[in-house]
Amino acid sequence: MWNYFNSACNLKFHYVYSMLPSLTARGDCSSLRGRFFPARASLPETVMKNDCIFCKILAGELPSVQVYADDAVVAFLDIAPVVHGHTLIIPRGHYPTLFEVPPELAAPLLAATQRVGAALMRALQAEGVNVMQNNFSVAGQTVFHAHWHVIPRFPGDGISLWRQGAYASNDEMRDFAGRIAAQT
Repeated sequence: MWNYFNSACNLKFHYVYSMLPSLTARGDCSSLRGRFFPARASLPETVMKNDCIFCKILAGELPSVQVYADDAVVAFLDIAPVVHGHTLIIPRGHYPTLFEVPPELAAPLLAATQRVGAALMRALQAEGVNVMQNNFSVAGQTVFHAHWHVIPRFPGDGISLWRQGAYASNDEMRDFAGRIAAQT
């Protein structure tokens, strides 16, 4: 069984890294440009439903170790966990990023995240969880099927988050807020 997981992990990383050179140059998200993200954001055209490792898991073409499933979402252990118990939650439909996920899936995704997060804390005696979601390669997305990481946390686990900064002034902060609000 572990040989399978090692080869599945290698498949995932081979799949991801073989496409890295084309991640920003080959995609087309023209129907969403301007509405949700700038023109320079793109997805690889080769990452379609038929090539998606998570869609292959959903179709039963690749195995996974599931911890939860319902009509809208599936949750399974990550084959390259940050810590043991690191779980991925994915919608059953293929949506490359958060920006394509239909709003009606928000409630089932949140409910599954709450359920899985609470289960991780109870089962593993975790003292907290991180819920993370990445969009586009510059933000760390490597599988272009929207997914949420639920990572159990323990005192002294060695996981660090990004550094925090500060605005130079309240005026600078208000300027950023105004620019963002104008686009919402």
